Amino acid sequence: MKKQILLLFSLIILLASACDNQKEDSRKLRSETKIYWASTDNFTPEKSKPLLQKYKDYINTHPKDTSLPDIIFDKARIEIAGTSDYQSAFADLERIYHDFPASKRAPEALQLEAFTYDETLKEPIRAKEKYEELIAKYPNHPFAKDAKLLIQYLGKDLNEIFSNKADVDSALPSKPVIQ
Repeated sequence: MKKQILLLFSLIILLASACDNQKEDSRKLRSETKIYWASTDNFTPEKSKPLLQKYKDYINTHPKDTSLPDIIFDKARIEIAGTSDYQSAFADLERIYHDFPASKRAPEALQLEAFTYDETLKEPIRAKEKYEELIAKYPNHPFAKDAKLLIQYLGKDLNEIFSNKADVDSALPSKPVIQ
């Protein structure tokens, strides 16, 4: 009986320690990420790859973390801005809206993917597919309204889009693309 109680007590301490480690790991990662975003000088593959490795390690080490959609989203943002590794970024974004469809990051992941196809990669067909998926999956999200409007203007020049004041007012997004 004493051995069982001792074993149970040891297990509780081990679990508590693991939770503290996860919180500390998450705090460190977020701190490094804030420093990274503080300067555009950091948006190079050389400066991004070590941080991305820390994200990969964290995701592999803490697969049950409830903040995983946020962690994966941050990783995808760094892949886009710092390494232009769109294939990895899109895989991460897709993981968010497939594996965590109820998370707040799911519609944001679809929006970021569509926006990247549209603005960075100049692939309006893929952008339209992602905007339509966003509208279908999250019709009441503010980004769905934005997506409907953005579909109308895919492939158009800004001068063409903002040719009159009504277009300018209606084109203002609900909130920034990347927070």
